Amino acid sequence: MKRFIITLFFVVTIQNINGQQKQDIDLITSGKWYLEYVGTIDNKEIVPEGKEKNNWMIFYSSGKLESMTMGNQNISNWEYLKNKNSLKMIDKGQEIVQKIVKINEKEFVLSFLNENKEIYFGFKK
Repeated sequence: MKRFIITLFFVVTIQNINGQQKQDIDLITSGKWYLEYVGTIDNKEIVPEGKEKNNWMIFYSSGKLESMTMGNQNISNWEYLKNKNSLKMIDKGQEIVQKIVKINEKEFVLSFLNENKEIYFGFKK
């Protein structure tokens, strides 16, 4: 009986984790994400109103990533790293891994370490 309960616990836990990962991927690929801010936790630089149209990302379920930064459009690739709750973005041979800090229907926050400082990218729909 004890073995059955432990096995059942692991099955339920794995199903919950897989369900959350699918939900995260569905949210990530749900459309165009506009950059709202960039910076550290203490010092966020807000994208000026009207400039968000020049700074966005679209994540496709195929692994394609379409982005625009300061008006320059780019096509690259991305991958969901389920064990790290992170995204790996691959552009011209360079790999950048960013941790998913928060994601819901309206907000998407990524972070990465740069010179021992955590940098945040906040996106909105």
